[in-house]
Amino acid sequence: MAYLTPEAILWARAQIEDLPKDQIGLVFALLASRSPVISYDSIDMSQRSEFLQHTLRYFGAPIARGAWGFFVPLDGKWRSDDYLMSTVMGRLLNGSHWWTAAGGFIGRNPSTGWPATFSFGIRGFEVLRRRTRPPFLTGGKRLPLSAMAIWYFRHEDIAESNLESLVLRYKEEINSSEFDVLRIFEDNKTIFWGDLTRSTDLTDDERKKCYPGLAMKLSPKHTIEIDQSTYQRLIEGAGSLPVEEYIKFLLKEKE
Repeated sequence: MAYLTPEAILWARAQIEDLPKDQIGLVFALLASRSPVISYDSIDMSQRSEFLQHTLRYFGAPIARGAWGFFVPLDGKWRSDDYLMSTVMGRLLNGSHWWTAAGGFIGRNPSTGWPATFSFGIRGFEVLRRRTRPPFLTGGKRLPLSAMAIWYFRHEDIAESNLESLVLRYKEEINSSEFDVLRIFEDNKTIFWGDLTRSTDLTDDERKKCYPGLAMKLSPKHTIEIDQSTYQRLIEGAGSLPVEEYIKFLLKEKE
């Protein structure tokens, strides 16, 4: 078995981050195609449903003690712990957002309520193709296939030793519906020339360096950024307190 190198993961992240941030809609089109039935149970971290597993492949990042954070590579920013519940379930996929409305690109049945069955097909593709702003399918702004393949498998050991084989496996993983979802991708114009894999797994430090510092909101007007190693130390010292509350406590102690 082999492991993707930090160099490859960082290259993939840079390619994806170069897209307009609203192209995140294309990723959710992929999720709708791959894991169509979604309920509140689908986001239970202890159950690791098919929907959650595929969501974490695109947006999951290990933090510490087996915990996962939500990181969006399209804008290079972390999301809050309740990102799935408040933003994904509560806004983007709840039936009121334009993505899933009558003229949107993701089908939803029923139109409101949970559980719901989602779909992405030729109708949604045509909606995206006609759009002039993100999410759209303008040339040069579609999902970069090679980068997405690397990003998708960044947390696991792989049997593939070259990028061509990895991309082929990625195509097989995501193209599970009647509609060819590969139509929302394009081959990278930028070529990755570095070492794709190595024989040893990434260390915790190497894995953390594949992501930027964590942004912690202490109040609506105050945000601080800390690196992963500092975050881990804070978790160890926080006990039963949420990390944000523990930081507030430490800052108050210094006043």
